[in-house]
Amino acid sequence: MPAFSTFLRSTPPALLRRYFQQTGGAFPADFEWTASQPELVRSLSLVMARWDAALRGRIRAEAERISEMADEEGQTALDAEIARFRNE
Repeated sequence: MPAFSTFLRSTPPALLRRYFQQTGGAFPADFEWTASQPELVRSLSLVMARWDAALRGRIRAEAERISEMADEEGQTALDAEIARFRNE
């Protein structure tokens, strides 16, 4: 859960909107994407609580992978893969 919370808190609202609109989860027509970051995180959590467990699990797993790539160790690994790819 910490990785998911970090993902929500550290991702700009416009990117969160694009990401969540592609997940297939239902959002109310009047969902307030321009709310403050803390309010947006709370609202997203409430909306997701109504989704089926499989969808919530998939999104949490994706957030975990994203968080792993965003730390220093993940960035180093990505840089190494890019260098390897360029040398192939």
